[in-house]
Amino acid sequence: MLHFGQESRGIPHLIDRMVATLRMLLVPVELHIPYDRSDLVAQCYEYGRVHKADYQTEYIHVEADITRDLAGRVGRSEMNSPD
Repeated sequence: MLHFGQESRGIPHLIDRMVATLRMLLVPVELHIPYDRSDLVAQCYEYGRVHKADYQTEYIHVEADITRDLAGRVGRSEMNSPD
């Protein structure tokens, strides 16, 4: 058990460790999501960090870091780049 009050690194170190842990839970993705599945775009915002959402004619191009669970669900929904 760590006692951060007694550590010289204290709270800033704890925050750094928490940020590092949270980043390990996210995976970078680049998606082309059809408009009829725009609910997945909302989930990217809710369960990750969206860097870019570009609304194209036929799909929504999303670049994000999202949870592994959501990445798996998106993958099962076959949200691959259009040909």
